[in-house]
Amino acid sequence: MVFTRDLRLADNPALAAAARAPAMVPLFVLDGAILRRASAHANRLGFLLDSLRDLDSGLRNAGGALVLRAGPWAETVLATAQAAGAGRIHVADDVSGYATSRLGQLERDAAGARVTVVRHPGITAVEPAAVRGPGGGPYQVFTPYYRRWLAAAWRPRVAAPARITLPEGISAGRLPRLAELSTTPPVAVAARGGESEGLARMRRWSAAQLAGYEQRRDDLAADATSRLSAYLHFGCLSPLALAAEMSARPGGGAFVRQLAWRDFFHQALAARPDAAWRDYRDRGGHWRDDPEALAAWQEGRTGYPAVDAAMRQLTGEGFLPNRARMIAASFLTNDLGVDWRAGAAHFMRHLVDADVACNQLNWQWVAGTGTDTNRHRIFNPARQGKRFDPAGGYIAGGCPNSPGSRPRTSTTPVRPRGARGATRSPSWTTGRPWPPTGRAAPPADRRCWRTITRGSAGAWRGSAGSRSTPRATGSSSPSTARPGPSAAPAPSAIPCANSASRSGPACTPERWNATARRSPGWRSTSEPGSRPWPAPARYWSPARCRRSSLARASASPTGAATASRVSRNGGTCSRWNAPDQCEQPAR
Repeated sequence: MVFTRDLRLADNPALAAAARAPAMVPLFVLDGAILRRASAHANRLGFLLDSLRDLDSGLRNAGGALVLRAGPWAETVLATAQAAGAGRIHVADDVSGYATSRLGQLERDAAGARVTVVRHPGITAVEPAAVRGPGGGPYQVFTPYYRRWLAAAWRPRVAAPARITLPEGISAGRLPRLAELSTTPPVAVAARGGESEGLARMRRWSAAQLAGYEQRRDDLAADATSRLSAYLHFGCLSPLALAAEMSARPGGGAFVRQLAWRDFFHQALAARPDAAWRDYRDRGGHWRDDPEALAAWQEGRTGYPAVDAAMRQLTGEGFLPNRARMIAASFLTNDLGVDWRAGAAHFMRHLVDADVACNQLNWQWVAGTGTDTNRHRIFNPARQGKRFDPAGGYIAGGCPNSPGSRPRTSTTPVRPRGARGATRSPSWTTGRPWPPTGRAAPPADRRCWRTITRGSAGAWRGSAGSRSTPRATGSSSPSTARPGPSAAPAPSAIPCANSASRSGPACTPERWNATARRSPGWRSTSEPGSRPWPAPARYWSPARCRRSSLARASASPTGAATASRVSRNGGTCSRWNAPDQCEQPAR
């Protein structure tokens, strides 16, 4: 029997079937192809080693031991089976493209050696093939899938083997140290892996939190989620056993629904293995290649507290609650316009529970290329922070404060004292304005909050004694222009809030958009690659505005010219968050 993502003794169908024989080899192969790609994923590798150590302890208590080998997976599994004189190889079935390809290779090689490969369930609560759509294919929408999932027959659970006997002449092998597998150290607070730890965590959490899970699971500061996702990913816990146990308890329905989401993504990936890196649904989207924006998002210095706190928790703990994942993912894809694959890869590097099906397809769901029927769903980071972290406890816990600075508790982006109106913004470094609201002073620790300036299409730079060349804001088309000035000169100078004392060199102004509720963008919208931003006070979807602007342009006498102008300007509107250009705010 070969372990893959089922590192447990209880309710393991492959192990139970193999244990019926007089002797068996409980094998785990450190796949060389996976280890080469995952050498920088220290959090996940550390959890894996913990899980293997715990599994070996459980097998030894039953009279056996975990047999460890390393090398090409299919070749090593078959060689070990032949060395033990085994006629059958029991293994859990899986859904990812790589898992199915290596299982297929094992079956072909084993058939030539007259060894039978038997696939078993166990990775999901309900097997992908057990729930099919009306036409016999996979479900592409969760709600109808969930109804069928609830009605599906669940397989019977199996007990852990009471006795395991190793064949003669088979050595157990040595479990490597993390430093031998990874080039980076894991985070200090990463969860410990293993079936024993997973069961203990499940009992503690369910006794304290399950009854109120539905009401508190999105409360970012409460930390009320189960944190069992890594144990499910590595198979330390049986998803079927977990669903059966939780469904019988008060408050368990909402938790079981999350397990159904996990199965839903697995059945979607089983039908479309290419969806791990290709759009599940082609939305015709245009992604921006912006390394600076991606780096700011990765490092938690976007200026949006909920986003930045999530990214710091990711790198600091190797974990994120689901609400924080959606906020961070939506900001990268829908606001920064960066390809979802870049964000998914960053999550895969840091998350202990990084699962190809759940991680990639959740990213696609948020980005509008996945299974969500609403491709324009937007998570406003300012509103999400106010709603799910109203007291600021989550962001305060993730943003260290330097000596002498005020603690950061506001959930809204910061702006300078005395700033009035909606168009005031902090800057990452130079010339990158953001549209925040709120009045909290930033900590001096610049990893959390960057120098604050008042921004516009050209931005007010924070460098003393220098004046950047003014840039004019883009003008709207005749068919959509609103009355009133689109830009106005700003005051000559204001102090930059670039330290805890809020003292510093005077900001040299350029020009800023004085029209109420307008966010003018990073650069002038007449420049290629311009990036208009949504003010949190009136948060508009860039994709929705693009559609609205093009639709209005095509219906106007100057439609062709307007559509061409919008396309040349990076595919966005020049005054895209004006109410007369975008019908309704995204939620």
